[in-house]
Amino acid sequence: MNSLTAALKLRSLLKMHDHSVQQLQHLDETIQSLDFKISTRSEEGYISGGYQLILRKGVVQGIRETFDMYRRVKWEQIQDCVNGIISDLQGEINSPPSNTNQDSFSEATGPESSFESFSMEFCELHRGS
Repeated sequence: MNSLTAALKLRSLLKMHDHSVQQLQHLDETIQSLDFKISTRSEEGYISGGYQLILRKGVVQGIRETFDMYRRVKWEQIQDCVNGIISDLQGEINSPPSNTNQDSFSEATGPESSFESFSMEFCELHRGS
C-alpha cells in the first residue's frame, strides 16, 4: 500500500468514525429528552402517551447500538490502517519492501477478520451481554 492510498483510506475511515460519534451524541441527547418526557408523562398520569414514548425510546436505543457497533468496526479498521502504515514505513527504513509484509497485513485485516469481529459484536448485542 503506498503512502497516498493509505492516507486517503485513513482520512475516509476517520471521517466515518467522527460521523458515527456525532450521531451517537445526538442519539444520547434524544434518549435523555425521551426519558424526561416519559417521567413527566408518568407523573401526570398520561399512560398512553407514555407508552408511545417508551416505544420511541426503544427504537432510538436500537439505532444507537447499531451506530456504536459501526463506530467500533471503523475504529478497528483505523487501527489496522495505522498499523499497516507504520509497518510499511518501518519496512522502507529498515529494508526494501517485500511482498511477505504486505501479505501478512492483508491476512490480519482481511474481510474475514472484520466480519468475524462484527459478527461477535452482533451476537453479544443480541444476547444482551
